[in-house]
Amino acid sequence: MLAKMDPVQLNKAPRADELPLRARALILSPDLSNAAMGRFALDLALRVRAEGGTPLIAAPGGLLKLELQRQKIDHCLLPDPGASALGHMLAAFQLSRWVAEQRATFMHVLDFSLARLAYEVMVKTGARAAITLNQPVISALSSRDGGTLRNFDRIVVPSTIARTQLLQQLQLSDFMVRTIIPGININVVHFNRIGPHKIATLEKNWQLPDDRPVVVVPDCPLDVLMFDHLTVSLQELKRKGVYTVLFVPPAERTTMLQRVAKHGLASHVITASNPADRIPALWLAHAVLVTGFRGQESLLSLIEAQAMGRPVVAFDRNGLSEILLRDDATTLLAAEDMKTLSKALEKTLALTSAEREDFARRARAFVEENFDARQMVDDVMSLYRDLATIQN
Repeated sequence: MLAKMDPVQLNKAPRADELPLRARALILSPDLSNAAMGRFALDLALRVRAEGGTPLIAAPGGLLKLELQRQKIDHCLLPDPGASALGHMLAAFQLSRWVAEQRATFMHVLDFSLARLAYEVMVKTGARAAITLNQPVISALSSRDGGTLRNFDRIVVPSTIARTQLLQQLQLSDFMVRTIIPGININVVHFNRIGPHKIATLEKNWQLPDDRPVVVVPDCPLDVLMFDHLTVSLQELKRKGVYTVLFVPPAERTTMLQRVAKHGLASHVITASNPADRIPALWLAHAVLVTGFRGQESLLSLIEAQAMGRPVVAFDRNGLSEILLRDDATTLLAAEDMKTLSKALEKTLALTSAEREDFARRARAFVEENFDARQMVDDVMSLYRDLATIQN
C-alpha cells in the first residue's frame, strides 16, 4: 500500500509581469565566507543581469571576491558591522557612499543581522529595500515594537506560519510580507557530487562503526533545558547501540562537548561544527532529526535530508510542517513533544531497506517538484520587480 502524501502548502508570491528588470539591484549579503548564502547572492546577481538589470553585491568578508571579479559583478566589501561600533560606522559610511555612486534602485537585505546597517543607509540614500527574516528572529521580535522593520517596503519570511506571526505582532499591511520557501540546488545533494571518499572519511574520523545505525541532528538545540530533554532520547539511542551526530555552531562546540560528557554520552555522540560536513553526514544517516530551533538552517536541512531520501523525525515548529512530506517514513511531533521522541526514532530506525528505498524515490520527487533553487530565485526576482515598481 502506498504511503499517503499530503501536498505541500506553498504560499507563493504573486507573479509579476515578465518585462526585463531595468534596475540596479543591490544585494546586501552576510559574510561571503558563508558558502550557501554567498552562492545564493551570486546566483541572484547573475539572474538580475540576465534579465536586463545591473547587479550589485555588498557584504562583509570576501572569499567570493575572485568569483565576483570573474563574473564582472560590481561589489563592495565592507568592514564587519557587528565587530564594533567603529566597524558599524565605517560600514554604514562606505555602503552609503557606494549606493549613491552606483545609483542603486533598491536594496535587498538577505540577513537580519544587517538590518540596522541597511536602515541607516536607506535613510541616507532614499533607496527602497526589502529584508529577509529567519524564524528565530521573527519569534524574538515579539518583545520589540518592530519600528525599523516597518520602514522596509517588503519583508520576506520562510513559511506561512512565520508570515502570520509577523503580521499579527507588528500589525503590518498584508501586502508587505511575502513568503518565499527556501530551495536547494538538487545536484549539491547527489551522492556522486559529494563523493564517496568524503563520506567514508567522515565515518572514519568520527569513528562510526559500519554495522551500527547513525542519527544525525543538523540543528542541535543550544538551550540548556531543551538539550537536557534531548539527552533522554540520546541515552536511549546509546543503549541500543545507535550513534548520534550533533551539529552545533563552532563557537558552541566546546560547551556542547562538555554537556555530552556530563551526560555520559561521549562514546556514542559526535559533536560537529563544520557546515561543510553537514550534507555528507546526512548521507551517513539512518534517520535525521530536525528540531526546528535554527530557523532557515533547520528548513534547509529538512529539505536536504528528504532530497537524499533519509527518513525524518521533525518537530512541528517554525514552519517545518509546511515542507515535510507526510509519509510512513516521516514523523511530525508536536513542538515540545520530547516524551515520544525516542519511540519515533526507534520506529524510523526499524524501517527495512525496501521501505527506505521506496521512501527515497518519493521524497526525491517531492523535493524536485517543490523546492528547486530555481523556484526560489524566481520568487525573489518577482520581489525585485515589485521593488523596482515601487521605486519608479
